[in-house]
Amino acid sequence: MSAYDFGGGGGFPAPGGGGGYPSPDEQEPTPEPDEQGGDYDGLMEQILSLLRQAREMAPEMDDAVAIEKSTTLLTQALATAAKAQDAAMGVTPAHKYVRRQRAA
Repeated sequence: MSAYDFGGGGGFPAPGGGGGYPSPDEQEPTPEPDEQGGDYDGLMEQILSLLRQAREMAPEMDDAVAIEKSTTLLTQALATAAKAQDAAMGVTPAHKYVRRQRAA
């Protein structure tokens, strides 16, 4: 085995720097999570909750209908995302049945 088998190279670094990983001082800071949790599902549930509250306080029926449409579209988007996530993890109808039975 040679040094090349392990990804190492011979010779000197290129002029202007050797490449590789940046030093800790040069790395971009990792963003901190939001105080609210910062997760996608949590934010979507919060939006749904606020839309439902707004629908109840809507001064006119037209406003309530528009808010209800927004709620429906957001719920459909969340269901589609959940379905795609389940498919990616290999969740079958049997798994979903067991999940529902445990939740009840």
